[in-house]
Amino acid sequence: MVEDIPAAMVEHKVARLVHLLGKEVSSCRNVARLKELLRIARRLNSGRLRPEDPDLQDWPDLDEATRELPGGGDSWHAAFMRKRLGLYLCLGEVLLSFVGPNWLALFSTEEKEELFYSYFDSGPKVQLLKFLVGKSTRGPSEQAESRSGELAHEVVKISREAAKSILERLFVHGDGVEILLAELDCCARKDAKEVAALVASIPDRTDAQEQCVATLLSKTLRASSKRVVRDAERNEETVFVYLATLIKGFCRRGFAHMVAQAAHAYASRLEQGDLSQKYVATILWDKSMPHMKDLYAMEHLFHSLLLLESEGDTKARETPRTLRLCFGNSLGASSDLKIVLLDRILLKRALPLGYLRLVLGFLSQGASDTEKRGGIGHLSVEELIYRTSVMWSKEESSGVLPLGHQASLSTIIIEGLKLTDKDKLEGEYPSVPEILKGISSRLSNVNVSIRSHGMAVAKALSFTLDPNRPLEFDSSVDFEQSLREDLARATKHESSKGADEVVEKYTDKIEGESHTKDINAAVSYGTVCLIEECEVLALSDESSSESDSDDESSLEAYDMSDDDVDVNAKLPSTLGSFIKALRKSDDHERFEFVLMHCERLISQLDSSVTSYLNDLTNALLYANIPEEFMKEDVREGLTPLECKLKGIIALLVKAPVETSGILINNFYSVHLGVSQRLMILDALKESALQLSGSGPAEGSSRSSPRADSIEEKAPGLSEETGGKTRIFAPISLSRKESPQYALVGNEFAQVAHAFMLPLLSKYDHKGEGLDMVERDFVLLGKILQTSYTFLACAGATQQAIELGFLLFEFVEGTRVLYHREAFVRKSAVQAVRGVLSSVPSFLIGTYDDGSALNYERLHDVLISLAKHDSDEECRILAAQGLHELEQMYNKVLPKIEVL
Repeated sequence: MVEDIPAAMVEHKVARLVHLLGKEVSSCRNVARLKELLRIARRLNSGRLRPEDPDLQDWPDLDEATRELPGGGDSWHAAFMRKRLGLYLCLGEVLLSFVGPNWLALFSTEEKEELFYSYFDSGPKVQLLKFLVGKSTRGPSEQAESRSGELAHEVVKISREAAKSILERLFVHGDGVEILLAELDCCARKDAKEVAALVASIPDRTDAQEQCVATLLSKTLRASSKRVVRDAERNEETVFVYLATLIKGFCRRGFAHMVAQAAHAYASRLEQGDLSQKYVATILWDKSMPHMKDLYAMEHLFHSLLLLESEGDTKARETPRTLRLCFGNSLGASSDLKIVLLDRILLKRALPLGYLRLVLGFLSQGASDTEKRGGIGHLSVEELIYRTSVMWSKEESSGVLPLGHQASLSTIIIEGLKLTDKDKLEGEYPSVPEILKGISSRLSNVNVSIRSHGMAVAKALSFTLDPNRPLEFDSSVDFEQSLREDLARATKHESSKGADEVVEKYTDKIEGESHTKDINAAVSYGTVCLIEECEVLALSDESSSESDSDDESSLEAYDMSDDDVDVNAKLPSTLGSFIKALRKSDDHERFEFVLMHCERLISQLDSSVTSYLNDLTNALLYANIPEEFMKEDVREGLTPLECKLKGIIALLVKAPVETSGILINNFYSVHLGVSQRLMILDALKESALQLSGSGPAEGSSRSSPRADSIEEKAPGLSEETGGKTRIFAPISLSRKESPQYALVGNEFAQVAHAFMLPLLSKYDHKGEGLDMVERDFVLLGKILQTSYTFLACAGATQQAIELGFLLFEFVEGTRVLYHREAFVRKSAVQAVRGVLSSVPSFLIGTYDDGSALNYERLHDVLISLAKHDSDEECRILAAQGLHELEQMYNKVLPKIEVL
């Protein structure tokens, strides 16, 4: 009887049948016989194949195999579809690899549906998803590689396109998403994450990516809503983990704006729905968003929602329903969301006034709802004011942060004070002392705009503390309006950009860094941009000074002076007069004109510049820009500070070794402030990028170039090891048998030692106005980040390897990885990861013999931080570095289990 036959025997017989069927299909040379074989495969797939089936009479081997099978088609079908055996996918592989490329073009539309696509329509969707995603990305198989080259590539291309079309057919146009969620009922959270990540990759394989994202999200939200109440009652988290991972994947791929639009449309439909629908939606988002642990994805999604809500009507801006739906109750349950909202959005950059009011309204309404429910943990307006005032009141903030960023922080405090009262300010988050401290530092500032910020905050604070007796200044100036104008100027381009573009502008190359880390990165000296090759500036051409015109309408009312008015504004004819003009800043017109064109002048200098290099560098570095010109645009939207930075970069490119030495000596002198030292580091970094051939970066979202693998490079003959060394680098200098690598098109590699070693040599220098180990830790962290850039710019060269060894010994020997400031620790971890990028895997060994980086030392450093560091983002970075180390080590030695 059938019941007495072991299941293993049935599986073995079915496997033999599938093997024979696949063999017949792949060896078939007649289209009519192929169609008969595909009908047999369809009957097997649907469970309708029986022993002695008439369709098998022309296939003796298949007929014999079915006669050996006991029982009916149901038991065969169960074995055929069993995931453990993979027989269904084996036959699907034959269809995709053989039928698709060779025969599908000969089928009619009806035959394609019946014999080819229908096979995949009825299969298990989780198995099919993994199979099709792999097929759509896989390269040529061994069988294909054995054929002729062009034919093999064509076969693989057709097979890949067939897999993509089936993916789109099942999950975009079909009901695959709904079936997928049903199949996940018995899956673990890990499987749900894996499946969601695969679904998120489907748009990468389609032409209409945004439409595909919108469709997948709509189907997922609709299918999830049908089962959300049941899963919540059973305490099952699979669907919530799936949705969170799917959203994270889309945001990671640059579709955060599409997720925001889908959420906005979902929230809009709820306005017309009943209470039960709103209850389901609330559970769905409240349970899903806490599982979204990716700070990068949350940042982009939140910023996209801000942009979308700010474009709505007045009512939508006052009650941001989409923000409340997605993040309303998750803010108290997810500490990651608090980090994103505070450290990565509100406190990190300048935001338009509309964005700030949206967030404050969202927080105010959310906090009141939490208070009514008796909940705890929600980010309140008072906590936001406190966190902002702590950052705003720091002594260095008024001198380090850009004016627009300071205006944004001041606006947050003022708008937040309007939503609270005196009792709340003096409660859990005592903000008044911090605000008063910040006001005091700003009222004594020499910058008029910064003083006006302090007065505006002081007036708002006095009104909150005592509405009947607000503070009045003896001035007709509206300080709050002046503050808003500064904020508007700083954010005038953001409101017109897409959310992903705006966020990318400010995203740093270390993922997950907080605002304390980025005090230095927030300093804006302007975006360095190259002049187009075809652009010609007539600096001293006669035509540039002509003021006559045949068109009388072009004459201005004040243009009544003689022809000699522009004599003092002409460019200097000698290098000495150029230096003199930079030093004489009281001649505003001439100073501004020279500063505007200093980059072009420096780039045109010949080799004689080295004789005047010290004077020219110091004149440009110490050029005193008058306060009234600080915010004016002098050329192509560039401020005087930005023109000054471009001139210093041009000097570094012209004479890198000499200029870098002068700048680094000034960096450690007592004559510069924090902002000027930060400008020197920015100039060194940008010049390194230009010398390496990477070019200047655009905004702070620029990522430094990664050093490529050099294991397959041909050895060169260079034995240069120039540069300054210190006592913390004996291992690097003791390596005797390391291979040398030739320099190809990278000018920076030859001078990398001169840039990096002197900069690191005096890190612990304590002098008047400088203490990088303690007070000025921002500079120490920025030096580590700059050193990381130097490694990346050195590229695949011997110099990069030497500097990698030196940098690791510096980080390990100086114990900056255990600095009390998280910003310094994260910068140090970034430096270690840069070392892993620059040092090839064969130079990471198990023995500390001086010829390679020791695996155990690297491992111990990273795992200690990954386990025990108090800062979550630092732990994440260390864990990522640990993973990179394991991957490198596994290339040359047997796999080691990393705890």
